[in-house]
Amino acid sequence: MSTPENPFGQVLVALVTPFTADGEVLWADVEKHIDDVINDGADGIVVTGTTGETSTLTDPE
Repeated sequence: MSTPENPFGQVLVALVTPFTADGEVLWADVEKHIDDVINDGADGIVVTGTTGETSTLTDPE
């Protein structure tokens, strides 16, 4: 839960980006992963936070 002192809440999850074997982002799986993480109690998400896939994504992705 966020508070004025801590607007980001307590639990932020660094998401993993799922890819096909050809390197395309599996967008339906991304959406499901976000829903699952939030439904399981995370206060927020960190996109491309620590899992290393940032260098493999294009700007639009």
